[in-house]
Formats: sequence, C-alpha cells, structure tokens
Amino acid sequence: MPVTPRSHQLLLAVLSLCQCRPVEWWDFPLYPIPSRLWPCASDFCLHRFPVRCFWWSTNVLGRSRDHIPQGIDEAQANRDEDHDGDENKDDDVTLSDPSDCDTETVEPNISYQNNAVTWKDDTNQTQHADGIHLDIYLDSLANTSLFKLYCNIHHKGSKAKGQKHTIFLFIHPESVRAITLDSGRSAGPSSSKPSRQILSFSIAQQPSLIIPKGYVLESKQRSKGLLNAVLALANVTDFSIHLNSSNITIPKQTRLESVARIFSLSSAHNRPLTNKRCANLESLYGGRGGEVAHLSRDVGKAPIQADLPPSYDEPQRGQVSNKRRRIDSDVTNDKSPTVHDDLFKSIRSHLDGIESRICTHIDGMEGRINTRLDSIEDRLKQLEDKVSDAVDVDRDQYILEEIGEQLDDCITGVKIESEELFKAIDDRADMTIERLEQEVNERIDQLGEEVKDSTAELVEESLKKKLVNASLRIDGSVFLDI
Repeated sequence: MPVTPRSHQLLLAVLSLCQCRPVEWWDFPLYPIPSRLWPCASDFCLHRFPVRCFWWSTNVLGRSRDHIPQGIDEAQANRDEDHDGDENKDDDVTLSDPSDCDTETVEPNISYQNNAVTWKDDTNQTQHADGIHLDIYLDSLANTSLFKLYCNIHHKGSKAKGQKHTIFLFIHPESVRAITLDSGRSAGPSSSKPSRQILSFSIAQQPSLIIPKGYVLESKQRSKGLLNAVLALANVTDFSIHLNSSNITIPKQTRLESVARIFSLSSAHNRPLTNKRCANLESLYGGRGGEVAHLSRDVGKAPIQADLPPSYDEPQRGQVSNKRRRIDSDVTNDKSPTVHDDLFKSIRSHLDGIESRICTHIDGMEGRINTRLDSIEDRLKQLEDKVSDAVDVDRDQYILEEIGEQLDDCITGVKIESEELFKAIDDRADMTIERLEQEVNERIDQLGEEVKDSTAELVEESLKKKLVNASLRIDGSVFLDI
C-alpha cells in the first residue's frame, strides 16, 4: 500500500517526538495508531494529529477539559476546519471562522513570538527592540483582519509573584498603506544560520495602544526598556518586524506572502476591514476589559531614546557565538515543536486563570475588609455622639482615648488577618504551580516512551513483512517485493 502525504506527515510527527531520524519513507505501509497511544482519536484524521495529541496531553493536569481555557482547542479546531476533505489546503490563509474570532479565546491565524522591531525616531536614528510578539488575524471569506503587537510588562508597585500585564498595539487594516515581506539577511556571521524574514508596515495613522482599564503605565526596572519601546512604536507609522527564524514554517511563509500580497501598494481595492470581534476591547484581560491609552494623559511623552533591552538573538559584529552543537545531536533532526508549544500555551493559560481567580478573591476580600472598617467607624461615631451628651468634658476625653485605642486594636487585628490570608494564598498558588509542572513533565516523559515503543514495533513489523515477501534471484541477490 503506497504512503499517502498524510501518512508521511504522521510518521514524521511521531518520529520527531522520539528524536528519531527519518528512513526510507516512500515504501512504508500505513499503520493505524495503537489505542493506548491515541485514546481519544476515534475520528482519526492525519492533519488533526497535533490537536488530538495536545488535547490528550492537557488531560494530565487532573482537571476537567472544560476547566482549561478553551482558546487553544478552539484555535486548533478552527485551523483544521479548512483542511477537511482536501489535502492541498495546508497553506490556505483563512483558518478560522469569523464567528469564533474572540480576542481572548481564539488564537490568530499567524503568530510569531520574540521578534525584533526596528523603526526611525524623531532624529532619524534607527531604534531596535527585542521581545515583541506579533499576531495576525485574517479571514478572507469575511474579508476582515487585524494586526497586533504586544508584550508583557511587570507592573510597578505590585509585590505579587508574576504580576504582569499585556499591552497591545492594534493596527487596523483600514490604516495600512502597504505591507512588504523581505527575506532579509543572515542574522549572524555564520552563513549556515537562516536569514530573518522582515515584515515592514507603512500605516496612515499611529497604532492604538491598548492597556487594562484603570491601568497606570508604570513598569518595574526590568521591563521598563520594553515599555519605552512599545510607547515609541505607538508614535510611529513606519516600522519593520524581524521575525524569529525559529517560527518559520512553510505554511506560515505562504500565509505571510498572502498577507503581503493583499496589502501591497498594487492591491489598494477591496482590502479587508477591521474584524470587530477580534478588536473587541471588552473581552480582553479575562473579561475585565481594556481601553485605548492616551499618551498625554496616561504616561506623558515617550522618551526619544528608549532604554531598550539588549538583543539576545544576534551576536554583535566581530563576536563569535559561544553556542556549540552537542556531539550527539543530529543536524538533520528537525523536531516539530507543535505539541510542546501548545502544551506550554495551555499551562500559561491555566496559570493566568489561577492568577485571575486569586486577584478576584483578593479584591473581594479587600472589599469585605473595607466594608467592615466602614461599619466599625460608623458604630464608633454613633457611640461617640451618644456619650458626648451624657458626660462632661473630662469624661468625653477619656472615652475618646479609649475609643481610639479600641479602633487601633481593631485595625491592627484586621491587618494581621489580611497578611496571613495573603501569605496563605501565595503559598497555595506556588504549590499548585509546582504540582502542575511536575505532572506535565511526567506526562511528557510517559508520552515519549510510549511513542518510542510504538515506533519500534511499527518499524519491526514492516521489516518483517518485507523480509517475508523477499525473493532470491538466480545470481544469489535478494529481491524485495515492494
């Protein structure tokens, strides 16, 4: 039985998880996946392999599937809708249905993490920033799109662990003059390192800076440079995104070329409009909502020379990278990080949900404490009014001092109780995170062992069948009947 493109891709994905090198793919028969390796894929399709494998992996977290944020499942399902019944649609741009394009629950069509961005400042000097993420939402059927640049900022004044906020730059398609895609140049002195793709934007108006409602744009020192870079980008209309080469795949390359073709200068008619669902600010930040920041009101004028973080992707000119390939590593071993990336996104979403619930609980507890303090103050005022009419001035002074002492005792008790509750919440969150990390690592190891065993069995069975069908020629050579 000849190998189909789908079976070819499946075997590549399975062997990449086991860190195996590919062998003569063309003459391998197609084998079903064992039920112990694929317990949830009753309606097996090849292009659903990363999605099914990821869903099965997320079940090891010990919670129901509905509890985990469904953004990844919905995004992967939307990606697969356009592949059903057609093997040649892997490079199609439209991967999601516009009705499901929720900013917080649906992933973009194209997503690039940890990119470098360059732009010209007021003095025509080239500025550079790393760690900027890019999401592209494009639906050719509904003719809508949206572009997002974003990064995580550590909020100044917060003592909670991992207290970060994501700030966005929304680029609406109506404001885009042109988008160009360039293969760029090599990112380092070594000619073997792949060149970076450069996506250049020219827009008619500045991007919209999106922040959480009521959020003051103040950052801790470690992310201050990144915040300044985003503020500087919010004041320019021309910039270039140097895409992370580790994210480059053939389908993504095809989709990027489609984006550049749709928003080229020669294609100025019938361009996409803003996707209202994806641009809905009320769905951001766990439902708390976001707002468009006004720089003059919220942060003032951004500095001309931003304190940008150093580049970690490219060594400086004249320097040789200290990175060396391990002796036992294989140059041709091209691992597919789909499962690991999706699992990491699931863990990150799960931890964000825990953080959101903790913040909600703390906010509710703070409200109850404030209500209790207000009630105590009202009762003390009533008591003060009653006793002031019944006693003389000396007695009044004594009672006021006693009331003040009691109030101080009450406030001290409330503070101690609040600190104990906050400490207990922090300890519980740390324990939960450690438990999740341990369970995920154990499940990944178990999955790798099962895939290795299954792959060895498949290869051994295939070789046995070929040897059984082998025939001996007259000259003594062996002929394999394929």
